[in-house]
Amino acid sequence: MFSQFGKEFSHIVRDKKLLIPIIAVLLVPLMYSGMFLWAFWNPYDKLNDLPVAVVNLDEGATVDGKSVNVGKELVDNLKKDDNFKWKFVSNEKAMKGLKKQDYYMAVRIPKDFSENVTTVTDKSPKHLTMEYIPNEGYNFISSQIGNSASEKIKEEVAQNITRNYVKTIYENIGKMTDGIGKASDGSTAIDNGVGDAKDGSQKLTDGLKTLASKSIELKEGVSKLDEGSQKEKDGLVAYTNGVGQLSNGINQLYSGVGPLSKGISDLNSGASQLNTGMNTLSNGLGQLYTANGQLVDGSKQVLGGLNSLNGNLPQLKAGTVQLADGANKLSTNLNEWQKKANDAKTGAEQVANGLSEFEKAVAPLLSSLPKDQQAAYKAKLDALVSGSQQVASGVDGLSSAAGQLSQGGNQVATGATTLNEKSDELAAGVNKLVDGQTKVTNGLTQFGQKLGEANTGGKQLAEGSTALANGTKKLYDNTPALVSGINQLNSGANQLSSNSSKLVDGMNQLSGGVGQLNANTPALTNGVDQLANGSTQLNDGLGKIKDGTHKLATNMKEAKDETKDAKANNKQLDMYSKPVNLKKESVNKVPNYGTGFTPYFLSMALYLGGLLLSNVYPFRDPLSRPKNAFSWFASKTGILIGVGIIQAVLASILLLFAFDLEVKSLPYYFLISFVSVLTFMALVQFLATVFGDAGKLLAVIVLVLQLTTSAGTYPLETLPTFLQYFYGKLPMTYTIQAFKAVISSGDYSFMWQNVYILLGFFVFFSLLTLGYFTMIFKKKYGSGMDQNTPASVEA
Repeated sequence: MFSQFGKEFSHIVRDKKLLIPIIAVLLVPLMYSGMFLWAFWNPYDKLNDLPVAVVNLDEGATVDGKSVNVGKELVDNLKKDDNFKWKFVSNEKAMKGLKKQDYYMAVRIPKDFSENVTTVTDKSPKHLTMEYIPNEGYNFISSQIGNSASEKIKEEVAQNITRNYVKTIYENIGKMTDGIGKASDGSTAIDNGVGDAKDGSQKLTDGLKTLASKSIELKEGVSKLDEGSQKEKDGLVAYTNGVGQLSNGINQLYSGVGPLSKGISDLNSGASQLNTGMNTLSNGLGQLYTANGQLVDGSKQVLGGLNSLNGNLPQLKAGTVQLADGANKLSTNLNEWQKKANDAKTGAEQVANGLSEFEKAVAPLLSSLPKDQQAAYKAKLDALVSGSQQVASGVDGLSSAAGQLSQGGNQVATGATTLNEKSDELAAGVNKLVDGQTKVTNGLTQFGQKLGEANTGGKQLAEGSTALANGTKKLYDNTPALVSGINQLNSGANQLSSNSSKLVDGMNQLSGGVGQLNANTPALTNGVDQLANGSTQLNDGLGKIKDGTHKLATNMKEAKDETKDAKANNKQLDMYSKPVNLKKESVNKVPNYGTGFTPYFLSMALYLGGLLLSNVYPFRDPLSRPKNAFSWFASKTGILIGVGIIQAVLASILLLFAFDLEVKSLPYYFLISFVSVLTFMALVQFLATVFGDAGKLLAVIVLVLQLTTSAGTYPLETLPTFLQYFYGKLPMTYTIQAFKAVISSGDYSFMWQNVYILLGFFVFFSLLTLGYFTMIFKKKYGSGMDQNTPASVEA
């Protein structure tokens, strides 16, 4: 076994075409892990080189006469902050910069930023909106980093607003203390005033007692005044009734003046219209009488025509009978003619068909004749056939026409029969028409006589309406004088009635007032007594109020003393604006991105080292004839393990010393590197040995699956469900977990669990590869091939 390995190794050393690529592959894990971790070791240290545009559109606001500009304060704070490379630009320049990829993101402060701050004490305060605009297409990770930064800015603004709000509250408490002091002084003054009011109340009580003793004399005088006013009221009622009756009569007369005047006007207008209408009626009656005479003459002429028609009806009936007989005969002849036409059509068609058949039959005979005779006979036959076809066509048209004539004849016969049947009804109708026209003529004659009488009466009516119109005109002319007199009479009556009403109202008010005075005098006497008693009670109550105001003044002074010291210091303001501090206690702390990504990138680098080695070193072909399958397998595996160990050592040392990687256990760190490279080499060796170039492609696919399903970057739960199935099915999952245990957590028990699984993968793939070498060895070397002859093995 060792001799075969020595031959394999010495062949590699002597063959520079093989040695140089292997040496280059030794450096691949070192370069891959080193470059990637160098690039991602701690990107947050470079955030101050990340350009971020800041646009301040805040127009400021005024609160209690003071100018406020939160946007400017935020910009001033950002200028002192070096977490990002802040660029304070206009909105237009920021948007253009984002499109041209000059900035990774932009923060825009709107124009109403400060204005919304002033609404914090309103019933419906407005939220502050700060716009964060990332250029995610430029670099998505930077937008996520910027999102965290924007949240920090938002928190800082919120803290400043809360701090200022609490500061304002304490300032208002100070103002309230001043108000309480003034209230305390006022309550002391109230206490003094209540004492003075108590003294005045005592004087008021004494005066009310004197007023109560004099109220009895007032009651007797009011009673006499009430009796006199009642007598005066009765006399005035009689006077007022007479004035009222007079006023009502005149008002009725006045109310009739308007309708009377309008009626006379309407009468005058109607008489005029009646006169005009009667003249028009008289003229119309004359014209109607003349027209009726003409109508009577016309009616007589119509009656004569109807009598003449009635005399000719017998001749008309005889003619319809003859017409019906002739039409029936015509229809019968037309039907026979149609049948003959159809027979002629059939005969013509038979002749045409017979000539066509004859032409076909003589065709052989014509072919034996000379060509000039053939042409002559052929022309005559064609003419004969053509003529017979035209005859058939003409007979066909004649047959169609015969059918139409037959239908027309039948219709004529039917109509003639119907006319003959209706002739009797026509004679009866003419007789009725003669009788009716006779009655019309007689009626028109009688109407003409009565119309003459109406014409005479219309002329008499016209003369009477003219006389009526003249009399109505005189009455209409004298109406204004009558209306004017009645208006003057009504005006005087209204003034008299109005003054009487005022007199009555005044007397009623006087009588009612005296009555109320008389009726309320006892109540006044009682009220004065009650007022005197109440004044005594008021005096007692003022004593109690005096005690209360004194207590109020004392309490207000104590409140002033308690609130005068309510002033907020900076520590208190910080407590209100940021009441909660977030304390981060990491479990298995990872200092930076590079340390967190080391298990992932180092595992990937060690796998790539084995994968690239399969492209420069023959995993299957022996460099000398193997003695047996195991020595063949051992020589190849020994070379792969040796290269893998060197790769692991170089990559591990680089991370320790070039990047100051901190690990929990240095021996275990190298142990995991060696176990990882053994497992990856065994996997790649199996695929490349058994499947050749196709196996190398499979190894690449396995690498992609491991990178996406090992949960080395994002948590397993965030992967698609399909990819989660492959988690734990491939070795990189366990190399990453083992590296995390020795680099970050120090959980060596968990580390050994993953080591055992990796060793299981190593043994499994090694046995599969050994089995393949055994099969190939028996196939190629089991027949006694010359042991000194090296041979390559083809898949």
